[in-house]
Amino acid sequence: MSDGSMFGDLDDYSDETFFEEHPYIYIYTETRLFAYEIYAAYRSGDEHLLLNYDLTDTSVFQEYLTTAQTTAENARGIYTASWEPTGEEHILTLSTCVAANETKRYLVQAILVEE
Repeated sequence: MSDGSMFGDLDDYSDETFFEEHPYIYIYTETRLFAYEIYAAYRSGDEHLLLNYDLTDTSVFQEYLTTAQTTAENARGIYTASWEPTGEEHILTLSTCVAANETKRYLVQAILVEE
């Protein structure tokens, strides 16, 4: 991963201009196209999100989204969501290691806007 592979370029989103110029993530499958609008990019801890949060529970998911917003703002990341979390959102989270720091991850998060 030190060669920039495996999402190594995610931290490009820490630059506000790059963030604004690349607002979407597209996922192509054999039968569908998913469009996600990026709303957050920030450094976070290395906790495994799926193991630490029961995201199938709407109230826990809503709490996680609020915590993610606080983390992004406190980490001097970028957070631009114009919607209030309800716990019903479909969120995509991309994560990569932060160079020279084994306890931090860089996250880019996006909300499903079109299927």
